[in-house]
Amino acid sequence: MKYFKAGIVLLIAFGLTSVFGQSDLQKIHDQGKKAYEAGDYVSFLDKMTQANALRPNHPSILYNLAAAFALNERKQESTNALKKVIWMNANLPFQKDEDFVGLAEYPLFQKLVEQAEHLSKEIRKGETIIELQDKLLHPEGIAYSEKKGKFYVGSVHQRKILAVDKEGEVSEFASGGHLNAIMGLKVDEKNQRLWACSTPIAEMMGESENGTAQVVCFDLGTGEVLASYSAPHDNAWLGDLTISQEGDVYASNSNAEQPIVYKVVEGEEKLQVLFESPKLISLQGIALNSDESVLFVADYREGIFRYHFETARLSAIKNNLQHPLKGIDGLYYHDGSLIAIHNGLRPFRIVKYQLNPPEDEIDSFEFIEKALPEMNEPTLGVMVGDDLYYVTNSPWGAYDEEKKLKESEITNPIIRKVKVPSHLLRIFSTDAVETSMAITPDEKTAFVSRHTGKWGSRNNPPSTIYEYQKSGDSWELLGPAFWSDPEDDVSDSDAFISYDGMEFFFVSSRVYEGKTDSNRDIWKSIKKNGKWSPPEPVLEVNSSGYEASPVTDKEGNLYFSSIREEGKGLGDFYFAKRKEDGSYEQPKLLEGEVNGSSGEWNLLVSPNADWMIFESSGRKEGLSTYGDLYFSKNEDGEWTTPIHLKEINSTGSELNPRYLAASKKLVFISSKNLESTNADIYEINSDVWNTYLKAND
Repeated sequence: MKYFKAGIVLLIAFGLTSVFGQSDLQKIHDQGKKAYEAGDYVSFLDKMTQANALRPNHPSILYNLAAAFALNERKQESTNALKKVIWMNANLPFQKDEDFVGLAEYPLFQKLVEQAEHLSKEIRKGETIIELQDKLLHPEGIAYSEKKGKFYVGSVHQRKILAVDKEGEVSEFASGGHLNAIMGLKVDEKNQRLWACSTPIAEMMGESENGTAQVVCFDLGTGEVLASYSAPHDNAWLGDLTISQEGDVYASNSNAEQPIVYKVVEGEEKLQVLFESPKLISLQGIALNSDESVLFVADYREGIFRYHFETARLSAIKNNLQHPLKGIDGLYYHDGSLIAIHNGLRPFRIVKYQLNPPEDEIDSFEFIEKALPEMNEPTLGVMVGDDLYYVTNSPWGAYDEEKKLKESEITNPIIRKVKVPSHLLRIFSTDAVETSMAITPDEKTAFVSRHTGKWGSRNNPPSTIYEYQKSGDSWELLGPAFWSDPEDDVSDSDAFISYDGMEFFFVSSRVYEGKTDSNRDIWKSIKKNGKWSPPEPVLEVNSSGYEASPVTDKEGNLYFSSIREEGKGLGDFYFAKRKEDGSYEQPKLLEGEVNGSSGEWNLLVSPNADWMIFESSGRKEGLSTYGDLYFSKNEDGEWTTPIHLKEINSTGSELNPRYLAASKKLVFISSKNLESTNADIYEINSDVWNTYLKAND
């Protein structure tokens, strides 16, 4: 047994060198070591079992426990313990450990050997995007400003912040004796500020004018210090921070004696405590979810926690998967998932953890990058759209006993860029709020309704439908659709193009002869000789109520939502069969469970009318107060119990799905935050979408 001493290396890797200083655990550990050396493997197992009970799932204790089980011929229990160790450190040469000789032919042990080899394999999906020509820089954090088109890189060793533009030109953004080691960085784009964690540590050069950890705010344009906020606790290690859309700043204290999350309060000289808990020991990365109701924070030893602002409740993220949540430095929220930079596990890795809809449990995980030779060691990053840019080789392990960098052991700092896979792909985004999208069958032209107000507000300015042309991977604005004028006090929205591309439907507040109410009605335009005809109201289906979401199947039958006296709730789905002359029969309420007691809107019906997707609010599975998307099948003319689309829905709002029949893609509108001034158009990953279509076969 060789890992009583090597276990200390693992302890250091988790920043827990004092764990065996706990008297009971130290005593048990020493007794177990003596029993092992004396060949008393029964006592050795007893002591390691006790140690694991006091300090569950610590890698060195688990390894010793696995060896103790093996030496007592308890093969399955040994491999079960060893499996947990391998997920934390697949680089351990356990295959060569004499204590496991008796397991060599055991099938589960052989699988562990294969699994360790698999976990140790390189996964390379990104590219090196920046190489800084200063080996002694020691970068830790990175931020990005879209408006400036610049990255900002903080130096631990040299106590400064660099700016790197799109051409790779490097300039000094901030430096000076008032700064300490620069850790986490974040840009507040709205207010054009850069926020930095500045922490005095032994690894930084020179004497500091300020021996207190601070969160420092810079003017993004000039580099001038606008404010600084000191940690209220001695020896605080401010490691990372995050910023809300409104500019609220939260920072984590990594000191094991003070595992605290702070909040910046303007006008106060010191940081204010947001929360602390005995559950925590070493806080690292910190991130807000999309609607900013939850703050996620990584604890290097204990995993990921979520703090719910409204209830002030802190709870651990549940994880029943094999991959541990230990050893996380950088942590980032992206489209319902958490992106974690693990530098406390071996090999180093970046992992995407998909959250369940309530965002309190890990559903699945996926390696983004792993075991790269240049990844030594990855620390913090920044999400730019769907790409993660991260510091790849922060040289924490290259300092000597005097805390001087050993230049022979380090290389130029690099920043890598890697795309984060997602079941959602943002395909359309402007500075306005997109509320619907109609795409022609050839998928080359789109009609998008937008307004410049706030998502979900009842006092928004009128929306206008704009025409876009596909240009490569992007959409080029041609201008307002010919019948939709942003200067008119008229709201046009809910655009839909029939599957044959010959009819254009939308809803509008415009007035026409005989109209006696102020509600929106359904309008229709027909393509003749390659041009759209002037739109006309669909009189046979419009009512004095409120009409929305007109769509058709391939036979031209019309489906829409309306508020009417005979309805079940605040908005129901109706069906109007198409006549031979192109008009419609009297609308009928759809049969089945799609119409509920609250409200149904934003309808999509498949070409064959064999399935539909729609938005509904107030259902028990719902995540948003505004509405979630549901899937229903048509069985002999009756629509089945709707299925909640958990892969799509968020606590924001999802609506107006559209099916592109030629490419078999599903697109929809999403606003991840109900208070947002943005709503964008997304495409769902085909693998996810196909599971629903196959379920309908």
